[in-house]
Amino acid sequence: MAFNLGSTTPLAKEATYSTAWQTATFWSSSIIGTVAADKAGTLHIQQSADGITVDVDTTYAIEANDGKGFSEDRVAPFWRLSYVNGAAAQGTFRIAAETRGGH
Repeated sequence: MAFNLGSTTPLAKEATYSTAWQTATFWSSSIIGTVAADKAGTLHIQQSADGITVDVDTTYAIEANDGKGFSEDRVAPFWRLSYVNGAAAQGTFRIAAETRGGH
């Protein structure tokens, strides 16, 4: 299955990319994806009980030119990605994610 959520638009210095809240299906047990950028930043995988308030915020420091894959247990019915860029404008940025079932 192809990733169904993401962006390839580079971010300005200290800019933030955030997806809209996504509703996970009842069988989705994890949020998986990839992130890569040519400048350092911070990835946030956020989850919510109501799709408004962040209840769980898992963060990963992303180093420049060192792409990462991630897999987080889904513990709430809503989720989104947020990426905060560092002090320099990006030349390249890729982020993608989806939920996967495990039952």
